[in-house]
Amino acid sequence: MKQKMSIKKIVLASIGALSSLLLLISMSFFYVYNPSLPSEANIAGTTAENGFSMMGFESLLFATDELEFLGVLMGIASYFMLIGAIGGLALTVLPLFLCDEKKTKKLSTISIIINACASVLYLIVGIVAVSSINAPIKEAMEALSETTGGVIDDSATKALLCSTAAFWAVILQALVLTAYILCDKLIKTQKVQTAVAVDGADKAEKVESKPAISYAEKENKIIELLTKYKEIYMKGIITIMDFEKKKYILMFDNKHINLDLEGQLVETLVAYRKIYEQEIITHDEYEKKKLQILATK
Repeated sequence: MKQKMSIKKIVLASIGALSSLLLLISMSFFYVYNPSLPSEANIAGTTAENGFSMMGFESLLFATDELEFLGVLMGIASYFMLIGAIGGLALTVLPLFLCDEKKTKKLSTISIIINACASVLYLIVGIVAVSSINAPIKEAMEALSETTGGVIDDSATKALLCSTAAFWAVILQALVLTAYILCDKLIKTQKVQTAVAVDGADKAEKVESKPAISYAEKENKIIELLTKYKEIYMKGIITIMDFEKKKYILMFDNKHINLDLEGQLVETLVAYRKIYEQEIITHDEYEKKKLQILATK
C-alpha cells in the first residue's frame, strides 16, 4: 500500500540513510603502515589494509599464529559493519514507500542506533588489534636497544608501528546522530506551532460565526431574570440586599454577565432551598451554598 510522503519522513529517513552510507565509507579507514621506512631498516612488504580487505580473513597484518585470532575478529567486525550499513539503508529507504510517518521514524532511529553501536565496536576492536600488533614490535626494539647499550635510531620503530583511523566512524556517526535529534525536535516544534495556529484560527472562526445577540433580546432576558430574582426574593430564598445587588449588576454592569448562566443559577437556588426545607442539608450548609451560587459569574 502506498504511503503518504511527508517532510518529516523524508528528512529523518535521509539522515538515517546518510548514517548507513557513512558507516560503509568508514570501512575504508583502517590500519596503515607508515610508508616512509628508512633504507637502513631493510624492511619490505609494508602494507595498508582497511575493513574491506579484512573481510577475507587473510591479512598480512595478522599473519603470525599469535595474531591470527585478531585477524578473524577484525574480519567479523568488518562484516558486522557491512551488514549494519546495508541493513540500515533498507530500514530507512523502504519505509518511505511502505510505512507511515511514525513507523518510518522508529525504523530510522533503530538504524542510526545500530550504526552508532557498530562504529563504536569497530573502533574498540581496531584499537585492541593495533595494540596487539605494536606490542611485539616495541618489545623487540626495546631488547635491541638494551643490546646496543641504548644507542639506536627509533625512527625505524615509529615506521613499523601500526595506527588506525577507525575513530572517524564514531565521529561521523556522532555528527549524524546529533543532526537527527536536532531535525526531529525542529520538526516537532514547527508542527506544534502550526497546530496551535490552526486551532486558534478555528476558534476565531467559530466565535465570528456565532450570531451576536441583539440589543432587544438582551434586554428582554435581563427583564426576565429580574422578574425571577424578585420572585425568589419574595419567597425568602435571597435577601433584599442580594436582590438589589443582582438588580444593579443586571441593569448597569452586564457586559461580562452570562445571561443563560444567571437563569440556571436562579433554578439552582430554588432547588437548594427545596432540599433545605426537606432537611436534607443544614441551615449553615444552605447559606454557604447560596453565597457561593450568588458569587458565581
